[in-house]
Amino acid sequence: MSEIKTGILLNYISLALRFAVGFFLSPFVLAQLGPSEYGVYMIAGSIISWLAMCDFGLTASTTKFLSEYRAKGDDEGEAHYLGNVAALFTIVGIVVLAAGLCIFPFLGDIFDKFNAEELRIYRILYLMTLFNCALMFPGRSLSGIATSRQKFTWPGIIGLSAAILSVIGTIALLLLGFRSIALTSLSISLGVLGLVWNVFYCFKVLKARMTWNGWDWPLCRSLFAFSVWMFLDRLINIMNTGSGGFIIGMTQGADEVTIYSYGLTIFQHFFTLSGCIAGLFLPRVVGMVVNGASNTEQTNLMIRIGRAQFIILAVVYLGIIFFGQEFFHLWIGDTLGSRTVDCWFVTIAILIPYGFLLLQALGWQILQARNAMKYRVTVLTISSFLSLIAGYILSVHWGCRGLAIGTSISIILGQGLFMNWFYWKKLGLEIPRFFTETLQRAWVWLPVLIFSAWGINTLLPYSGWTTFFIKIVSFSLIYAITIALSYINADERKLFFGKLIKSKST
Repeated sequence: MSEIKTGILLNYISLALRFAVGFFLSPFVLAQLGPSEYGVYMIAGSIISWLAMCDFGLTASTTKFLSEYRAKGDDEGEAHYLGNVAALFTIVGIVVLAAGLCIFPFLGDIFDKFNAEELRIYRILYLMTLFNCALMFPGRSLSGIATSRQKFTWPGIIGLSAAILSVIGTIALLLLGFRSIALTSLSISLGVLGLVWNVFYCFKVLKARMTWNGWDWPLCRSLFAFSVWMFLDRLINIMNTGSGGFIIGMTQGADEVTIYSYGLTIFQHFFTLSGCIAGLFLPRVVGMVVNGASNTEQTNLMIRIGRAQFIILAVVYLGIIFFGQEFFHLWIGDTLGSRTVDCWFVTIAILIPYGFLLLQALGWQILQARNAMKYRVTVLTISSFLSLIAGYILSVHWGCRGLAIGTSISIILGQGLFMNWFYWKKLGLEIPRFFTETLQRAWVWLPVLIFSAWGINTLLPYSGWTTFFIKIVSFSLIYAITIALSYINADERKLFFGKLIKSKST
C-alpha cells in the first residue's frame, strides 16, 4: 500500500476515533467536571491555538520549504534550513514564555465573569499550557520532515496510538476523582512523548540532518516573507472560530462557553475531515509548481481531490442539517436541556458557509506552493476583524447565537465570494469548471436526498437512540445508492475500491 493511501486511511481512522471519543467521552467529561469547570477547561485548551500562532507561521511553512528542497534534491540546503529554523523556534519559545508571563497577572481582569474558583483553575491551566508550549517550540522545526518526504505510515500510527492513550488516560483519571488539571497534565505528557519519538524518527529513521553555519539572513528573510502570511491566515481561522470561547467567556460567562464549545465540536471534526486528503498532497503540489505544471493540470488535481472529498463530506453535511438537532438532544440533553438547540444552531451557522473552504481544501495547498498566500490573507483579515467586532456586539445581546452569526458573515464574504474570485481571476484556476465537475448533476441527486431526509424524519418521529440510528442508517443507504447511480465516475470507483487516485497531470 502506498504512503499517501496509507496516510489517508490512518487519517480517517484517527478522525473516526476522535469523533467516537467526542461522542462517547465528552458527555462523561462534562458530567464529571460540570458545565462551569468544563467551560474553563475548554478555554484553557484554546490557549494552545493562540500560543501556537506565536511561531508567526513558521510551523506551517516548514512542509512547503522542505518539499521544495526535496523536489530539487538539495540535501545540504535542507540541513542548513533546518538548523536556522530550529534556532528561530528556540528564540520564539523564549519570547512566548516572557509574553505569557506578562499577561498572567491580568487574567482576572480579562475574565471578570469567572468566580474565584473558576479563575484559580484557569490560572493553573494557563501556566501549565504556557510552559509546555514554550518548551515544545524547538521541536516544531521537525514538523514537516516526514510529510515533505511523503512518509505518512509511522506518523499516522503514532498519532493514532496517542489518541487511544489519551482516551484511556482521561477515563482513568476522571474515575479516580481527578479533574481538569490532571487532564491537562495527561495531554502535556503525551505531547512530550510524541516530540521525543519525532526526534528519533526524523534523525535515526529518515536520516535527516541539521547543520549550523551561522545565521543565513537571506534565507530568514525569505522564510519570514512567506510565513507571515501563513501566520495571518491562521489568525483569521482562529478569529473566525477559536476566539469564540474567549469572547463568550468575557460577555456571558463559563456556562455559555460550554454551549458554544459543543456547537463547534462537530464543525471541528468536519473541518479536520476536509483536510485528511488535501493535507497529504502539499509535497505533490509543490513538485508540480516547481516543474512548471499548467493551471489546467493544477485544476484537474483540485477537481479530483474536491470530488473525492465531496463524496465523503456531503453525507455528513446533510446528516447534521437534518438530524443534528435530534443528535444534540440525545447526546447532551440530560446536562444542557433545551440549550442543545443553541449548540445545533452554532454548528449549522458556521458549517454551512464553510462549505466552500471544505470543498476546496486543496486550493490552500496551491496557494502555499505558488507563494500566493498574501493575496488571500489581505482581504480575509479585513473581513475577519469586522466579524470579530460584530460577533462581540451580537454576543452581548444574543450569546453564542449572535457570535455564530457574526462568524458566518465573515466566512461567506471571505472564503465564499472573494477566494473563488481570486482563484479564478488571479491564479488562473478554472473555478467554473471546478464547480461544474465537482457538483455534477446536483439538480438530480440533491432534491432526492433532501426529500429522503424529510421523509425519514416524518415517518420516524423522535423517540430515542434506537430510532435515531435507524434514521442515520436509512439515510446513509439512500445516500450511497443515489451518489453511486448519479455522481461517482470511473476514477472514484477505482479510488474507493483500492486503486490510488492519480492525477492526469503526472
